[in-house]
Amino acid sequence: MAGETLRIIGFIKRRPDLTTGQFYEHWEKVHAPLVVPWILKHGFTSYMQASHTLRDLLSSSIDFDGAGSFEFRDYDQFLAALSDPYYHNVIAKDELNFIDRKTTQVWPTSMGIQKNFVVDGKATIDTSQGSDLLKEWDERARKGT
Repeated sequence: MAGETLRIIGFIKRRPDLTTGQFYEHWEKVHAPLVVPWILKHGFTSYMQASHTLRDLLSSSIDFDGAGSFEFRDYDQFLAALSDPYYHNVIAKDELNFIDRKTTQVWPTSMGIQKNFVVDGKATIDTSQGSDLLKEWDERARKGT
């Protein structure tokens, strides 16, 4: 599984008494600085927060306020991080300040092997067949056929 990692994505909802602005402000400015040292301590590959910039356009299909993503090498590494008292006493407690625990299942909503096909804007696989087809379609579009 060279080049493969595991990724967990948790889709979260804000507490109903918070505005979206308050939710995002706390999540980024208060919660992330608590989470990042824990991520680094346990050797995770990445931690990401995604907020909804398109929520107004897609509101009928989006039933959450954001997604948090963790990437790591193996599941035992993840379990060790979750057993850390810091997680329970700091991170999980802070989640109560901005996450609606009645409607959010944080661990895990989605988990699977991640295969990175583009890293730093560069392909990690042979794309010659797709590149040839793309050139063909671009040429057709340019000619209007």
